[in-house]
Amino acid sequence: MTNRLVLIAALSLAAGVAPTHAQAPAADMVLINGKVITLDDTSSILQAIAIRDGRVLAVGADEDIRQRADARTKIRHRRTRP
Repeated sequence: MTNRLVLIAALSLAAGVAPTHAQAPAADMVLINGKVITLDDTSSILQAIAIRDGRVLAVGADEDIRQRADARTKIRHRRTRP
């Protein structure tokens, strides 16, 4: 799952998606508790990604991205090792 999060973050940067806190349509899926490296000028490391219609809506902190979810949103957590 970690490689998938890094790939999605790289693609979101290429598409011009930036971390955001504004209201937006609900995500189809949110991936939280991850390590998302944006590959921007500051190499930001974030925790979560919101996805809708196969496109990245936003990347950011778990709490911010959870706000993108509604009752139909699939929420995926990265499993932590003991």
